[in-house]
Amino acid sequence: MPGFFRSDPFLDPRLGTLTRHRGRWMGACPLPPHGTVDLRIAGGRKAPDAAALALAASLPDEYARLEAQVAAALFEHYEPGREAWQSGAMAGMIESYPEIPRAEDVWAHVHSVLVDIDPSRRAFPVEVRLNVTWDEEHTLGVRLKDGRLVELCGSTGP
Repeated sequence: MPGFFRSDPFLDPRLGTLTRHRGRWMGACPLPPHGTVDLRIAGGRKAPDAAALALAASLPDEYARLEAQVAAALFEHYEPGREAWQSGAMAGMIESYPEIPRAEDVWAHVHSVLVDIDPSRRAFPVEVRLNVTWDEEHTLGVRLKDGRLVELCGSTGP
């Protein structure tokens, strides 16, 4: 319920209702192949940042266009662990390691945690945070800017 210290919900025609919590606007957005994911975007007390809303609206198409690049980056992150597992270096640490033969096969082992959009982060205004079955200790960050993959961060915020 809105009050003196709370912001009214914001209705975006593309993203639906967004609510403000702890200085961020929260909602959901479609993000194939992950389905609908949690969305967190920057903005002021009265409304989300207009640039952040535009980035969120364009993200599903942009992410789909980058799907092969993101899969390749995830597979590159996966391979050293698989090699360590196969060599026996991880014996006693984990019971099993997923077998992923090709980059395009990573998606069965990936799920999105949330999308975080903040245009004030100039290096990467969009970050898609992912959990992967081969690295349960870290949340990975797919960092995007201007329609391109900037980097895959091996350990990002919760």
